[in-house]
Amino acid sequence: MDMRPSLRGRLLGGRLRGLREQRGLTVDELARRVGLPPDRIRNLEEGGSPRGAKKDLWCSWGAPATTVLDELCRSAERIDLHAPLGVAPVYRDLDADRCTAYVLADALTDRTDVTFRVIPRDAGAYPGIEQPMTLFRMAGGPPVVCYPYAHAVMFTEDPEHATAAHRVFDHLRELTVTPGTG
Repeated sequence: MDMRPSLRGRLLGGRLRGLREQRGLTVDELARRVGLPPDRIRNLEEGGSPRGAKKDLWCSWGAPATTVLDELCRSAERIDLHAPLGVAPVYRDLDADRCTAYVLADALTDRTDVTFRVIPRDAGAYPGIEQPMTLFRMAGGPPVVCYPYAHAVMFTEDPEHATAAHRVFDHLRELTVTPGTG
C-alpha cells in the first residue's frame, strides 16, 4: 500500500516519536516491545497514512486547535500569517526569521518573535481581505493552510488551497511595507 504523510499522521507521528524518545527507547527496542516491525514504527513516526487520506482537519477552538497550532508553529520551516488585526496569542514558538505577519496599519505589532509587514489603509481591496489565514511550509510534507473561524479552525493540505494561499502571500509581499521603512 502506498503511504504518504498526512497532517493528522504527521501530528500523531510527532507525538509518538516524542513519547518513545521521552522513555529513552530506540525504534528497534519499541518494535520488539509492541511486536511490530521497526519499519512500521518508523512509518508511523513519519506520519505514513494510506493515499487518499482526508486533507482537511476541523478542530473546535480550545485544546484540540491549540495542540495542532503548537505543533505546526514548532515544526514549520516558514510561516506566513495574514492577520489584519494582529497575531493572536495562540500562535506560539515563533521566531522572526521564519514567521512573517501581514497586518493592517495601526494593528497590534508589539511581538518580537514575528516580522511584520504592514498593509496600508489605502490599499483598497486585495486578495485574501475577506479571510485571515496562515500558511505553514513544512519540511517533511505538503504545506498546511489554516483558516480560523469564530467557532472552529480548519487545517487543510489541499493543493488548491495551498496554491491560492501562495498567490495571496505573493500579492501581500508586493503590497506591504516593513514598519519603519515606508
